Amino acid sequence: NHSLVIRIDFGAASLLVTGDLEEAAINDLVEKYAGGAMLDVDVYLVGHHGSKNGTTRGLLDAMSPSIAVIEMGSEARHVMWSAWAYGHPRENIVEMLAAGIDLAREPRDVDVGTGARMFSNTQLNKAVFGTGWDGAIDVYMSEAGDITIPGLLDVKAGEHR
Repeated sequence: NHSLVIRIDFGAASLLVTGDLEEAAINDLVEKYAGGAMLDVDVYLVGHHGSKNGTTRGLLDAMSPSIAVIEMGSEARHVMWSAWAYGHPRENIVEMLAAGIDLAREPRDVDVGTGARMFSNTQLNKAVFGTGWDGAIDVYMSEAGDITIPGLLDVKAGEHR
């Protein structure tokens, strides 16, 4: 709950990084910036690897992101201290992100955690990307507000939010 929270603005495009904040600190963050535009961003680097307590509905509503990127390992890597061991990203968080994002992605079957070392498969068709599903993810933002994830997404300014 002492993670740095970083907002990056590049022209008309913006990104928010919340690190490993958990619910108590997330609620404080949302309360502190309530009513302002500080948390309203285009891209959300999903907190705490998509853990069950790394994103809240209040934060998602304050951000209204068009794209979410989850940094997590592959579910196939069955070792301690891995996405598999913790069940990241959690199903409820992926569902919440997908429900709050309007942009589409090419439909893809992904594994989501239902608990530690437990996963289920679901089809994802919203602009939620994960390093464990999609490999390395480079996000390019232009001053005009264009956002590109090579091979996965190309959105012109005005097509999002």
